[in-house]
Amino acid sequence: MLLTLVVNWLIKPFTMVAFSQFFLGWLFRPLIIGSELIRGVDVPLVDSYIAGTILLGIAPCTAMVLMWGYLSYSNQGHTLVMVAVNSLAMLFLYAPLGRWLLAANNLTVPWQTIVLSVLIYVGLPLVAGMASRSWILRYKGRAWFEQRFLQYLTPVAITAMLVTLVLLFAFKGELLLKNPLHILLIAVPLFIQTNFIFLISYVAAQRLKLTYEDAAPAALIGASNHFEVAIAPRSSSSASIPVPPWRRSLAY
Repeated sequence: MLLTLVVNWLIKPFTMVAFSQFFLGWLFRPLIIGSELIRGVDVPLVDSYIAGTILLGIAPCTAMVLMWGYLSYSNQGHTLVMVAVNSLAMLFLYAPLGRWLLAANNLTVPWQTIVLSVLIYVGLPLVAGMASRSWILRYKGRAWFEQRFLQYLTPVAITAMLVTLVLLFAFKGELLLKNPLHILLIAVPLFIQTNFIFLISYVAAQRLKLTYEDAAPAALIGASNHFEVAIAPRSSSSASIPVPPWRRSLAY
């Protein structure tokens, strides 16, 4: 558990800043031409991309890690605890850390937007999930919850996640088609970051003599990203359509 918190909040955010600034801010900067209007201010696209990657890098994924843990035959109990702890940590750490890292790199995303995105995409689904589970267990019982409710919820949650992904790309379809090179360039630091964090997390877990079943989810949650929370501040600040919060509540 300590390993996951250290990687997600003391290592991962800063390596993402380093990779973003090196590749997007320096190596690929001459290739990224253009700007966008954000709240009346003309912002270079490269700075917007860097801000987006930083926000993505400090947002550990939650719900999807449960699926990855299942597919990798990991310790599901351990995975669930790590997801819960990181969700709670995100409520308190994401907004101040994001604002500080963006300010340190001369990038601006409204403070209120970051806080609101965390409350909507993490806090609200968490509360809704806890309240609905408590109500169902109280009035329907655990057997009905596990045997009936979860059977109906699972396909709905998967469908909602897929719809969310489709909507994400659909709303940004014009931008994707106009800037295929930019997408490829952005993918470079993200790809390196994901593999680097997975590697150091898994190696550290092995050095701590954790079994594969415990080491795998620790590495997966470290290498994952909560894309809704990261996309929401950038989307809302550039007057785009944010990710629907119902996907998160269904996942929880």
